[in-house]
Amino acid sequence: MLDLDGRTVFDHVISGFHRYFGRELLVFVCRSDFGTPEFIRTHLRALGLTNDDFCIVELDQETRGQADTVMRALDALPKSHEGLTIFNVDSIRHDFCHLQLDTIRSSGYLEVIEAAGDHWSFVLPFESQKVEVGRVRAVAEKSRISNFCSTGLYYFDQTLTFKELYHATYKSNSSAQVILEEYVAPIYETGLQQGLQFSYFVLKPELIDFCGIPSEYEALRKRKIGR
Repeated sequence: MLDLDGRTVFDHVISGFHRYFGRELLVFVCRSDFGTPEFIRTHLRALGLTNDDFCIVELDQETRGQADTVMRALDALPKSHEGLTIFNVDSIRHDFCHLQLDTIRSSGYLEVIEAAGDHWSFVLPFESQKVEVGRVRAVAEKSRISNFCSTGLYYFDQTLTFKELYHATYKSNSSAQVILEEYVAPIYETGLQQGLQFSYFVLKPELIDFCGIPSEYEALRKRKIGR
């Protein structure tokens, strides 16, 4: 695995969720080959997690995208009404802490930053002025409807919320559109169209480091993480 300041990128990513070690079940979805499951187990135990703290869902084939990957993981786990946090191991989210949804009456939220480019998932806010936590008006994939770009961290208040919206987004017979990849962000747009309310949280730049492509990784190696 890739090295970053004497630790693997994987270690940095997982350490960002240290507040929830032993408090919430961490679910890892990975390919069954290349020794990946054992790598995950070894590094999680080195971080102090026990077998009761995490679960590994192994896949023997590629999925249709992140949303499909999440659904396969949920199908492999016992049914739960707990909240669902989704994150890729290609970015480092420092010192993660959940938003308190009971205070904002929301069915979930996305973390966002302001960034350039058209390769993001974008969030259009209701607010005309900048706020740290706001209400989502619309979500679009690879269509720049605002300056707010998803960092790739998604939260739903219940796993059932995600499941129902996933099926409505990608498995509905009423949609004749050809889906090339199943992203998570459009699931929020489906929920908005159904009348659900979602929030966004504007993340401080120092709380996220992207390293999912070679140029991002090399740039991160040359500077201090978190700056």
